[in-house]
Amino acid sequence: MRARLVTLVLLAGVLAVAPARAQTAVDAGAGGGGADAGAPVFIDPEDLLGAPVVSAAATPSEVELARRFVLVVSAEYEDGVTVNLPSRVDLGPAFEEQRRTSSDQRTSDGKHVRQWQLELIAWELGELTVPPVQVTFIRGGKAGAVQTNPVPVRVVGALGDIVESTEPRDLAPPVALTRESWLWVWLASAAVGLVVAVAVAWWLARRRRRPRPSARYMAAVPLRRVRLGGPAEEALARLEAIDTSGMLARDRKVAYTEMVDVMRSFLGRQFDAPLDDATTGELRTWLAGSGLGGASRLELSRWVDDCDLVKFGGFTATVEEGRAHLAGARDLVVAIAAPPAAPPTSEVARA
Repeated sequence: MRARLVTLVLLAGVLAVAPARAQTAVDAGAGGGGADAGAPVFIDPEDLLGAPVVSAAATPSEVELARRFVLVVSAEYEDGVTVNLPSRVDLGPAFEEQRRTSSDQRTSDGKHVRQWQLELIAWELGELTVPPVQVTFIRGGKAGAVQTNPVPVRVVGALGDIVESTEPRDLAPPVALTRESWLWVWLASAAVGLVVAVAVAWWLARRRRRPRPSARYMAAVPLRRVRLGGPAEEALARLEAIDTSGMLARDRKVAYTEMVDVMRSFLGRQFDAPLDDATTGELRTWLAGSGLGGASRLELSRWVDDCDLVKFGGFTATVEEGRAHLAGARDLVVAIAAPPAAPPTSEVARA
């Protein structure tokens, strides 16, 4: 009985001493391995996964209320890493994202840099802070996320610090809603004077540039009974058709256009000149170098100028003036195409 009791006491002593020895052995092993052998080891997940270096900045840092500004988010990363932003960034009630763009570039040391430009609108006044923006990345099939720094932004009112002040304003004097002004009277007078000046200038210009057919155009000039060539006979027939068709009474501008076309065609065929599509300026140039006599050339140039006033100058000719110019065209055709009259026989013999 006594032997059993001694055995139990010895066993209890052994069990009590064993944990202390085990702890001493652990402490001894830690001491034998150096100061850092037993210290805890912390592994940075960013170093393990190769997380990008991200930052954020606002431009401008001071903005008016409800005006747009840009939050630039930058991420610098190495090859084999993919970075992105969430489709919707939670910026709180003070900021609202309108749209975003992104750009990529490469640094001189071979790293990639991606920038996102987020257009934001601030809806609150004061010294605000754009919360950190989360940037997700994937490397080696593992995903992670990092956050940018918070960005301070100062939001002011459209009228500056007056809007931000909460102090009541002083009493202001009453403002008159209406007052006597002569502005509209002066403006109306100026408009009336301008209209009168334009009307007088137009009347003077029309009076100054009104074509004056010569006296022999106004009279009924009878055609000389001479034998004319084919171009002249055709031109006279076309002019007669204009006179008898009543075109001068219906549309004198068209009638004048037709008269000029008749004269252009006649001169081209009479002198074998390419005048079918010639402009008025080209016709004048041809007249200056043509073989027409001085009187006929001058009369023809005046006739063409008078017709141009009706065609392009806005002058409205009367029916009588149209018939006078038509008679002048007939006379010019006859004067250009008719051969000179032979002198009397007595004068030839005397010569």
